[in-house]
Amino acid sequence: MRSRLPRVLLATTVVVLASAGTAALAFGPLVRRAASQRAERFGAEVTIERVRPTWTGVRLEGVSVRLADVPSASVSLATVRVEGGRLGPVTSVEVDGGSVGVRGAREELAKQVDAVLARRRPSEATGPVMALRAQGLLASWHSPDGTEVEATGLAASRAGGAITVRVETLRAQQGGARLEGRGASVEAHRDAGGTRLSAMRADELTLDLELPAQKAEPEPVPAPAASASAAVPAKTAPRRPVVAAKGAKEAAKPPEPRRDYRPKAAQLRKQLEKAALAFSQLAAVPLSVEVQRASTTVRRGDDTIHLGPGVFKIASSVDGVTAAFSAAAGAGDAPLSVSIDVPRSVEKDVSVELRGGPVTLSALGVREGDLGLVDVAKGTVEAAGTVRLSADASRLTAALRGHARALSIRSPRLSNEVIHGLDVGFVVDGTAVLDGSSVHVTRAELDVGTVHTELAGDLTRDADGFVLDATYAVPLASCQGLLDALPRGLAPRLAGMQMSGTFALRGRVGFASAHPDAARIELEMANECRVTNAPPEINVSRLRAPFRRKVYAPDGQRVEVDTGPGTPGWVPYGSISRFMEASVLTTEDGRFRSHRGFDLEAIRNSIRENLKAGRFVRGASTISMQTAKNVYLERDKTLARKLEEAVLTSYLEQELSKEQMLELYLNSIEFGPMIYGIGPAAAHYFHTSAAELSLGQALYLSSILPNPKVQHFGADGRVTPAWMGYLHRLMRGMAKRRLVAEADVETGLGEWVVFGQPRPTRVGGEGPAGDEDPLRDMPTEP
Repeated sequence: MRSRLPRVLLATTVVVLASAGTAALAFGPLVRRAASQRAERFGAEVTIERVRPTWTGVRLEGVSVRLADVPSASVSLATVRVEGGRLGPVTSVEVDGGSVGVRGAREELAKQVDAVLARRRPSEATGPVMALRAQGLLASWHSPDGTEVEATGLAASRAGGAITVRVETLRAQQGGARLEGRGASVEAHRDAGGTRLSAMRADELTLDLELPAQKAEPEPVPAPAASASAAVPAKTAPRRPVVAAKGAKEAAKPPEPRRDYRPKAAQLRKQLEKAALAFSQLAAVPLSVEVQRASTTVRRGDDTIHLGPGVFKIASSVDGVTAAFSAAAGAGDAPLSVSIDVPRSVEKDVSVELRGGPVTLSALGVREGDLGLVDVAKGTVEAAGTVRLSADASRLTAALRGHARALSIRSPRLSNEVIHGLDVGFVVDGTAVLDGSSVHVTRAELDVGTVHTELAGDLTRDADGFVLDATYAVPLASCQGLLDALPRGLAPRLAGMQMSGTFALRGRVGFASAHPDAARIELEMANECRVTNAPPEINVSRLRAPFRRKVYAPDGQRVEVDTGPGTPGWVPYGSISRFMEASVLTTEDGRFRSHRGFDLEAIRNSIRENLKAGRFVRGASTISMQTAKNVYLERDKTLARKLEEAVLTSYLEQELSKEQMLELYLNSIEFGPMIYGIGPAAAHYFHTSAAELSLGQALYLSSILPNPKVQHFGADGRVTPAWMGYLHRLMRGMAKRRLVAEADVETGLGEWVVFGQPRPTRVGGEGPAGDEDPLRDMPTEP
């Protein structure tokens, strides 16, 4: 409709004005009347400001045409020269300057065009047999939905059966899409069978897309765990209880319905086939479309990506239509191209193919800052592979490979520093059934430098939920090789570190949402890494004397404080209540004494619980990991922090005894706003020393570690009954694990912890029953 309406309007005008040429020797009024009479047959009204006879025809100036069937359309032509008509038919019409404009909704205008065409007689359907030339025209369309199309410098010519249309500039805008073109031309041929395109060209074409910003997902509500308020055996004790947010109730969630992508895939295939068929029907011979400089810009929120200029081509054949884009390459670059093949046969797959490279990002058109990328003239990419949509639009198959080298990127999710020299390769082979029933990954590999990772497996869904069966592995690699694979800026605190030994990881996840308790979570880690040289700023020797570290004030600002052995508030391990160690081993890390920094059982449990909930509700951080984080790192939620935390955890485990680790941990952990360390915590909460903490007081302090901003004291300073009941249940669990003596538990069960009171208040019996959920204010692990 976009192309038909201006053409219909112009063709109708030419037919009407050609009749004026037959009155070339008559006076102006007669010319105007002849044109008006002819216009009435088309439901049109024509006005001509001036009529000037010429030696071979007539010259019309200030011509305006309006069609009753298209009331919002207007045709205004500066000059029309009609040749012939004195002794025979009109031989040519030449239009110089003017505009063709229309306003209205797409559907309504389509009906109006059909009405105009219906008025034409069969003999007029093919238009006048004459040469046509037009130049200097402006064509435009404005829709109520904001769609705008405008072509300037429009020129058209027809000689015999050959038709050529040229446009100097083209601008189209709809919603968040904007298209601009220069130097466009269309060549066609007209015969008894109709009009067929033969070629389309454009010097330059730019597409600018503004995508809707991604909606922020709501914070997940953590799911409760049955073991959170009960005594847990030593071999299965989690680091901290998995708890519910305030007001949340445990309930069995029905399985989420699987997403059926078949209707969208079928609609996409149908649209592609329809476009390919329409495109092919336009051509009497194989048709080619070529844009010499095609480029696109895609924006979404604060993210932008530029691509191009490159060469864009469309070709039709008896088999179907192929569209391809090939990025322009600089010196030393190999072109990178992507093509889509849409077959005419409904029994064949639609395929997208990617080939080429290595090519620099700048040659692809990527600009500095796009998606956080920097030094785009140095980074290169290469790729190869195919994605296929099955003939029945039920299945998507992908076989892709790619490699990116020397990438530099600024991403707050990865690191606070610019990452330089990123070298990443990938392989993906798999199939997805688009009804949402299954995804099969034959092979997925990721290489970062010399580090190789592998993944394979299946995800299936049915009425009962989903089933996941996947294997993963990091084959044996040298620890120094793993360290060297980290690009500069990804783990800045590890720069200069030297390591020996090897590392390997492998595992399997077998999980059925209908039977979560039967989950099979396998995880094996062979970590023989040892740090042979640590940079001075992280060398553990600096922790054996006073040092400075960053902590966080209540307003979130980072503050540097003096800490370490010998500083005020620091409490040596031997001067800390024995109940404190038992308490943190109960609430924070049940296997601290047996693991080497990473609790594999806790990791397995974390994977199981997160799969069961369908979201992140539980972590597996150990006391060792928390110590590394508190002493060396900040609270940034970045990949860099996680990597540094893992290496520094291994380093602390290597250099410190468990007692030294506990001393460092208990003196660095946060117990409340600007309350760091067990000494200040004991003084603040109970006006006592770390050595004099009772079992109940120690358990209270360890119980608030997940969220030290939330306290559980009543108006009278006493711990609330619900929370006190929770502490008493933990005491019974500690006795079963033999972390404390039975006599100590009996004493603790007879105490009530009070804020600001050095010794707990004695109560009769075993204290509160704790009818309320004592975990309601506990957060999920960050």
